Amino acid sequence: MDILFTRFLDTGYATLNEEQKAAFQALLNQQDPLILDWFLGRTSPDESALKEMVDLIKKSAKDVASG
Repeated sequence: MDILFTRFLDTGYATLNEEQKAAFQALLNQQDPLILDWFLGRTSPDESALKEMVDLIKKSAKDVASG
């Protein structure tokens, strides 16, 4: 997960608005097993802001991998 977050910080974090940056910080404050489940698609965050952040980071990772 560290690599995923580091890549996002390098490629996408600067484009976030303040609400999205707060959601990213809230994501980092979650327990690792829960975050892993979200990124593996086993479960989904209840909070819409966290779900949007997970989706954004996953999309960013796909974009980096393909491009």
